[in-house]
Amino acid sequence: MNLAEGKNTFLPNAISAMVTSHVGVGFSVLALLIYSYAKGGDPYVKSLSEAFMFGGEPSVTTYTLCLLFEGSASCIIVTLLLMLYWNNKYKAD
Repeated sequence: MNLAEGKNTFLPNAISAMVTSHVGVGFSVLALLIYSYAKGGDPYVKSLSEAFMFGGEPSVTTYTLCLLFEGSASCIIVTLLLMLYWNNKYKAD
């Protein structure tokens, strides 16, 4: 959308991409939180920890916070890599 509007400078596009990806992660973590409590709360998360690499006995809060931090780190890394890739494709005037 920014490119269609003629905004092809690096910083506004990077901020737009990061905000969009963080909103997606936020909604996903919120949906996981609601779904986890709907399926039984902590016992449901304990059954998930057996299938994934979480050790010990995480609670719903611990599980969602870990996924929030992991998703945020992924947003930053992927956004910066893609912005650096596309930086050479569309030069600012």
